[in-house]
Amino acid sequence: MTRRPVDIRLLPIALAVWSSTYAFLNGRYVLGWSSVAGTILFTAYSGLGLPGRAWLLRWSECAATMSVIVCLGAACFWLATTRAAAWEEESTQISAHGLNLQGFHARLVSEVKESLPPDEGHTTKKKQRARYFARAQYVMGRQPMTFLLSSETVRFTHLRRGDVIALDGRLDLTWSHSIPNVGSIRVKKWENLPSTDRWSQFSRAFRGNLEQVVASLPQHARALIPGMSLGDDHQASAQMRNDMKTVSFAHLTAVSGAHMSILLMTIGLLTPRKKTWKLVVQLAVLLLFVALVGPQASVLRSFGVSIIAFGGMWLNREGGIYSSLSTVVIAACLLSPFDACSLGFCLSVLATWGVSVPARWISHAGEKAGVAAENAWIPRMSALLAIPLGAQIATLPVMISMNSWIGLWSIPAQILISPFVTPVTIASFAAALSAQLYAPIGFVCAWIASWGTAWIAGVARLFSSLPGARVSLGNTAGIFAVGAGIAVVLIAADRLRRFTTSSPLERVTLGGKSLHM
Repeated sequence: MTRRPVDIRLLPIALAVWSSTYAFLNGRYVLGWSSVAGTILFTAYSGLGLPGRAWLLRWSECAATMSVIVCLGAACFWLATTRAAAWEEESTQISAHGLNLQGFHARLVSEVKESLPPDEGHTTKKKQRARYFARAQYVMGRQPMTFLLSSETVRFTHLRRGDVIALDGRLDLTWSHSIPNVGSIRVKKWENLPSTDRWSQFSRAFRGNLEQVVASLPQHARALIPGMSLGDDHQASAQMRNDMKTVSFAHLTAVSGAHMSILLMTIGLLTPRKKTWKLVVQLAVLLLFVALVGPQASVLRSFGVSIIAFGGMWLNREGGIYSSLSTVVIAACLLSPFDACSLGFCLSVLATWGVSVPARWISHAGEKAGVAAENAWIPRMSALLAIPLGAQIATLPVMISMNSWIGLWSIPAQILISPFVTPVTIASFAAALSAQLYAPIGFVCAWIASWGTAWIAGVARLFSSLPGARVSLGNTAGIFAVGAGIAVVLIAADRLRRFTTSSPLERVTLGGKSLHM
């Protein structure tokens, strides 16, 4: 059977726009324009080996793509430099009032986390205290200006993401001062301001009902059920957070493109086969999920990635995901350069690609292996493993660059929990919904999910305690991240060529017509 070519015309444009926007925002203008020029050369690279004057035809066919890359590069340069200058001006205005802040209004953009001090095996006269951390955004700012809130004496663990507080504290501009993070604030006193936003009030009441349902369950269930359903992991202990981070489980409790994709793909399997009904039900569930979690920037960003990505998937071909995710990236860079260059957006895009493309490769490989071995369980197991493993493969380079270490047991741990991720996510979401209607039904769903959360927490605890759980990469973390990124790109390119093979010469749609590569 002849397969249709994969449309990747927007892919080089998106890569050029994304990389140049990041470089321009951080003042690396030479690097930004170099990425634009490099993408243009890469676009026409495959034509250099063609016989005769075929390479001239390739350049003419790619002329439109190259022109768009140059124009968008210039637009991103102007937007990024303008926004960066405005951000620096507002940052200077905040610090001009002094480092001692009073009545500073900020909205929490993350859950409060508690970090216990390390036990160094000796006693000290000074009593060790737990430290509390949260990320917040300045409410009055025209540009996105974030801060790290920290305190050793003031507890604010009962605050939730989305709460607005008025705080007194000391500003430290030396801690990670780079766009969009201004610095850190050591909180001395705070006051929770009443929310007038009905959406936030409804979201908090919804999460409160779920907390009451899981209150009598074990600690792992109280932490993971709200986390895997609504992204609310504030009940996770410091030790559990550390264990899950060590084995790369932190994405399970994050509202991301992968989180929504798991939910929507499962809902699609449970709905009628008619394509229209699937689309309506999945869209309704996605809107309901966003309404319940709350209108935070990360949620809306993940919603945008998911909705356009699924629009591409409805084209029923692998190339649709490339076009739709490229559209998301280009639009984000032009509309909101800060969000487009955030780590959360990068992980959302990569994870959505991972659960759409590598997951499909894993599933297809399982189907072929099942046919060859005449074993019906192989395709079923590959279907369960495909989504979480696809997300893990796609986000691996970013995770390495974030942590400066690599977990040798991450992949085995991911394989062990893969069959439980999708059922626990669905059961947790069912518990969150039914907790609003009839608490006993919500408790039953949560109790069912708790069997899976016990396994996930147990695997995280076991593998994080093994030798080699964290192998420090030191200054070579960037090299390993680049190497992992190159490996993912090469695997994706190889799969693209295999997918698009329709003759001895492989064909990919790039620039305007179907081109030989």
